[in-house]
Amino acid sequence: MPSSSLRAKPCTCSTYDVFISFRGEDTRTGYTAHLYKALRDKRIRVYSDDNDLERGKTIWTELVQAIKTSRIAVIVFSENYANSKWCLDELVVIMDCKSSISKRRCTCKQTLTVLPIFYHVSPSEVRKQKGNFAKALPKGPKKKWKEALTESAKLAGFPLKKDSSESKHIEQIVETISKTLKRESLSAAPAGSESNIHREDSSAVPNIVDASLHQKNTKANKCACSICVIIVSCILGLCIFIWWCVTGGLNASK
Repeated sequence: MPSSSLRAKPCTCSTYDVFISFRGEDTRTGYTAHLYKALRDKRIRVYSDDNDLERGKTIWTELVQAIKTSRIAVIVFSENYANSKWCLDELVVIMDCKSSISKRRCTCKQTLTVLPIFYHVSPSEVRKQKGNFAKALPKGPKKKWKEALTESAKLAGFPLKKDSSESKHIEQIVETISKTLKRESLSAAPAGSESNIHREDSSAVPNIVDASLHQKNTKANKCACSICVIIVSCILGLCIFIWWCVTGGLNASK
């Protein structure tokens, strides 16, 4: 268990796209494993406490650093989530980082988005600490845990009932995360990049204008040629008429 302060400052850049907080005995080999794989299949950088912890370093320090350098925190609330002081301390850090970053943005313009998943529990159980969440809270500094549970359960999340399809539920979450990451990437783009995009998009405009002018010029040339033909025809006809009149007049005088 961490002995140092749980207060955390926001990061200046992101190492991970998603940090998943979960109760191992509830979802590690099932729901969370499937969610992890679905995110990795989309090439989303996911923090896994099984694979990403470096030997020789304090686990808690690594976990806090992973939270601070993630763009999205996914919290999988399950029946025994509140049984773990470790999970509750993680939750406190997540909500603290969310609050800090929302007030003061990082230099990389990234904010911490928190997405709660209510796995076989209702949001009200978590928010009001009812049922298992009332019984499971361990002895200790409960105030910060309760505040973190209450605030996180107020956020828009993804409830999953026992009779619901986990695969469809995971698809929905992955889609939401993908859209969130894309939106944050666009909002964090350097100044001027948007104008560059507009310039790139508009690079084809001169070609379109040139083509339009070419078509207009072609039509104008055709019209001019037609007019010239008509004028020449009229002049030729007039000359023939005059010649006929002159020759006809001479013949008549003879």
